[in-house]
Amino acid sequence: MRATATRHALRASLAGTGALALGTHFPPPTAGRVIADGPAYRLVSVPPTGERR
Repeated sequence: MRATATRHALRASLAGTGALALGTHFPPPTAGRVIADGPAYRLVSVPPTGERR
């Protein structure tokens, strides 16, 4: 259960800060901002900027 507590603490520390969170182990969108949603958290995606080459 330590992993669950660690993930919760991370989400709680990021929620509402505007920090960009990048995830690599879940499907797109993988970049976003964490927001509190009642007792849970959501990742609000950030659209990519710039041009791919």
